Formats: sequence, C-alpha cells, structure tokens
Amino acid sequence: MRVALLAPTPEEILRELSALEEVVNVLRGLSPDRSERGEIEALQGEVRQVARLIESAAEFHAGWAKVLAAAAGGYTPAGAPVPLDTPSSLSVQG
Repeated sequence: MRVALLAPTPEEILRELSALEEVVNVLRGLSPDRSERGEIEALQGEVRQVARLIESAAEFHAGWAKVLAAAAGGYTPAGAPVPLDTPSSLSVQG
C-alpha cells in the first residue's frame, strides 16, 4: 500500500481505497480491552485520514483528466469534455 501511495495512479488509488475501507470495517468489528482501545482508535483515525487523502487524490486526478480531455478533444454537444482516449500497451519478454 505504501508504494502505491508514493507514486499513485488513479487505478492504484481506487484499489487502495477499497482496501482501506475493508481495514476500517475490520477495526470496527474488534472488541478490544481497555489497554488496546486507545491504540485501535488512533489507528482507526490514521486509516480514515489516509482514506480521505486518497479520495482527494482520486478527485484531483479525475479533474485533471477532464481538463486534458477538454484540451485534447473539445466538448460533446451536451457540453461535457470528450472522454480522454488513453492508449493501452503490452510488453512481453521471454
């Protein structure tokens, strides 16, 4: 997860966001004793903060994709940016 956050792509951000949501759900289901409660609550807070950062990064990337699409392809008759055509590639060695 740390590697994905250091050099995120929109796909990695969305993938990590769902993993973080799963972690939060697991943490909510725990029944810690008093000595563990503070640590688990702190961890939950950190996970929520990272999730918010990932959501913001995903929105940022989506916004830039719209700007690039509008600059590259203009707008549809409805006024929306033309979807950005992202080329795919495949590399095989062996």
